[in-house]
Amino acid sequence: VWAGPVWSLSTVDALTVDDFESYSNVSPDRPFQAWLDGFSYSSDEFFPVAYGGNGTGAGIGHDIWSLSSPDYDGDIMETGNTISGSGQSMPFYYSNSGGVASETQRSFTVPQDWTVGGSQTLSIAFNGQAGNTGTLYVKINSTKVTYSLDAGNIAMSAWQVWNIDLAEVGGNLSNISTMSIGVDGATASGMILIDDIKLYAQPGELITPIPPDSAGLVAQYSFEGSANDSSGNGLHGQMTGSQLGSPGAPNQGSGVEIAIGGYVDLGNPSALDFGTGDWTVTAWFKSGMTGTGDANKGTIVSKGGDSGGGHRYALILSETTEGVVSLVTDDNSTKYVVNASTVTNDDQWHFVAGQREGTEIRITIDGQLEATATADPAYDLSGTSQHNAYIGAVTNNSSATLYKLLDGSVDEVSIYNRALSAEELLWMAGRTTPIQKPF
Repeated sequence: VWAGPVWSLSTVDALTVDDFESYSNVSPDRPFQAWLDGFSYSSDEFFPVAYGGNGTGAGIGHDIWSLSSPDYDGDIMETGNTISGSGQSMPFYYSNSGGVASETQRSFTVPQDWTVGGSQTLSIAFNGQAGNTGTLYVKINSTKVTYSLDAGNIAMSAWQVWNIDLAEVGGNLSNISTMSIGVDGATASGMILIDDIKLYAQPGELITPIPPDSAGLVAQYSFEGSANDSSGNGLHGQMTGSQLGSPGAPNQGSGVEIAIGGYVDLGNPSALDFGTGDWTVTAWFKSGMTGTGDANKGTIVSKGGDSGGGHRYALILSETTEGVVSLVTDDNSTKYVVNASTVTNDDQWHFVAGQREGTEIRITIDGQLEATATADPAYDLSGTSQHNAYIGAVTNNSSATLYKLLDGSVDEVSIYNRALSAEELLWMAGRTTPIQKPF
C-alpha cells in the first residue's frame, strides 16, 4: 500500500516505492500476493478470491514448499543477499516460452504520485546470477522501458542499479496505478534479486570505465609464471602450499590456487605501510568457502598488525557474514569492518577493492561501490613491528600464527598508495561499458 510522500533521511533524499521489508511467509504479506506472477494462489481470509496466475513464466519468491527445493521450509524472501542496510530482497525467477515474456506486476490500491519532491529518477536495485539470459524491462502504467545498458548485466552476481529517467516514462506521473518488472527473450531464463525501488529528485549518472595509470602503483602480482611483483618495485612474493593454475581471472592467464594452509608471503616492506595516507588494494578471487568461524573465513589480501592490535588492512571472505567480503582495518585502538553486500562464495571469479580516501574507507565488488565507513583524518595504520603482508592468510596478533586461511584462487593483486577512482576500479573489474551510479 502506498504510504504517501515520506522521504527517507538518507544522504540523498529518496521516496520509497517498495523496499521489500514488509513481506513474509504468511498471508497477507507474501510477496507474490503483491507482486503477481505466473503461479496461482488459493483464497483465504484475506484474499476471498483465488488468483490464477498471469500466464507468464514469472515466479516471485523462493520455493519453500517443495521437498526438492534448496529453500524448502526456509524464507520466501532472500535474506542472505541484499543491498547494504537492507533486511531482505525479492527473488524473481523467470522462464520464457511461447514468445511470452515473464512478468510480475504490482497494482497500487492508492495510486502513487511520482511528481512529489520533483522526482526525476526511478532507481531499481537488482542482482543477477551466472547463466541468466534475457533483457530486463519495466512497465509504468502502460509505458514500457527496456534496459538500455549491457544486457549481460543480468548475469552479473553483484548488486547494480537501474536508473530510469522519468522523462522516458512520460504520461501522468501523478497517478501511477501499476508497475511491472519483466524479462524479454524467447527462451530467457534465470533468477534475479530485486531490492529497493526508489524515486530521486536528482538525475542519474553513469560511471565510464577507464584504465588506471601507473601512478601510485606499489606492487602488482599477476601470477604469470611466478609470484613476482611486476610493478618494478621488487616486492616479490614467496608461495607456500600454493601453486599456479589456469585459467586465472577472466581474460587473464594463470592465477594462484591456494588450499587451506597455503599462502603467498609478501614480506613486510615499508612501502605497504600507508600510515594516514590514501591507498587501494584490489584482487580477483574465487572461493566456495562456507561458514563463519575463523576456520571458515578466507583472507584474500592482508597486512598484519602488531601485538597490540589486529589487521592493519585485510580483505576477508565471511569475516562477519557467510559469503560476504569485509574490509577490515585496525590502528590498535579503532577497528573498522566495512561489509560488502553481494554474496561472493559462489565459486565464481569476483573483483574486490578495499581503499581509503581521506576520511572514507570503502569496499567495492565487481566494480560497484557497496559500503563505506568514516574514519578520523588522523587514523594511522603505521606501526613499529607489524607482521607481514599475505595473500591467502593473515597473522593472528595474539599468537603470531597465520589464520583465516583461504581455500580458493586469487589473481591480479594490485596495491596502490592512492585511492583509485570509481572509473578505474570499474575498468579493473573487467567492465568495458558504462554502468549507472548508485545514489
